[in-house]
Amino acid sequence: MPKSFQPLRLALLLACGFAPAAFADTLPPCSANYDAARDLFTPTRNNTSLDFDNPIKSQIVNQQCLLTVVSREQAARLPSASPRGPGPNGAAELVAGRYVIYLSNGGDGGSGGSARFEGGIGGGGGGGGAGARQIRHEVVLEPGTYKLTLGAGGPGGPACRGSAFGGGPGWGGSPSSIVRLSDGMTVAGVAGADSWQRPTRFENEKKAGVADGHGGSGPGKFAGGSGGHVDPGFATVAQSGAAPPGMPGKAGDAGGDVPGKPMRTGGGGGGGAGLGDGGDGAGDLEQRGRLVAITPPEVGGLGAGGGGGAGRVNFCSAGAPGGNGYIALRRG
Repeated sequence: MPKSFQPLRLALLLACGFAPAAFADTLPPCSANYDAARDLFTPTRNNTSLDFDNPIKSQIVNQQCLLTVVSREQAARLPSASPRGPGPNGAAELVAGRYVIYLSNGGDGGSGGSARFEGGIGGGGGGGGAGARQIRHEVVLEPGTYKLTLGAGGPGGPACRGSAFGGGPGWGGSPSSIVRLSDGMTVAGVAGADSWQRPTRFENEKKAGVADGHGGSGPGKFAGGSGGHVDPGFATVAQSGAAPPGMPGKAGDAGGDVPGKPMRTGGGGGGGAGLGDGGDGAGDLEQRGRLVAITPPEVGGLGAGGGGGAGRVNFCSAGAPGGNGYIALRRG
């Protein structure tokens, strides 16, 4: 893990006399979103692949919470002998001062695979979702209350029929930000992230373009791999995703056929990496010389893209969701 992610014992004060804006009164404290093992804030649940039981309306866009920063004078007045404070790791407060903030949006969901139900052979894998770029900010956090918007990973695209190539596209990951409530200023991340809305299925398909199994991409993102394709007289193998240099995340592997066997399945593309690993694409699983299953695509790690779904004759699978975004604070 790089030095920028060495643990810092974050301090939270869940109640310290600051009155947040009325619209934020009902938001919970950020202690529930704190991942002590990785020393960062992230959503507490992942999105899923889209299907009949998991429609787009059941997927989260983000999770928001309140983080309170106290002055050095207020921190000095807190009881030093208390057994444990209300914050993570037993800390009692986050003290005002200079911080380095590492922030990421959610990773993009992988696209679904497609099956060809005519012609005896054919199918296409969906492209892997793109991984989000980590952003670094150096800021001075003044005493007050801050709203953290933690972007969720994009849902995985639905499985699709009627085409030999990739199925429904995955959704993009949601943006993350920190907003100071006293004046509404965005101190880190994407301005407007706290009011960002996920596009409809129609809007998402229009933005994704031709359903040809291409991997996800975008400015500053780490591309997902393209899905494979099988059709009479024509076949291409799926591709792995890309990985950012200097980060611990690894690119998702491409799904595909068993080595040495005729290509029967269009594997899913691997997800692009973020801080976490990109999700592997869906592909064949063979035991004792027989195809026994199509392995499902993997969910992306933190900020990483989900793996693409697979497609073959009479079968197709949905893409996997991207990994959630995060916010990490380090003393500057």
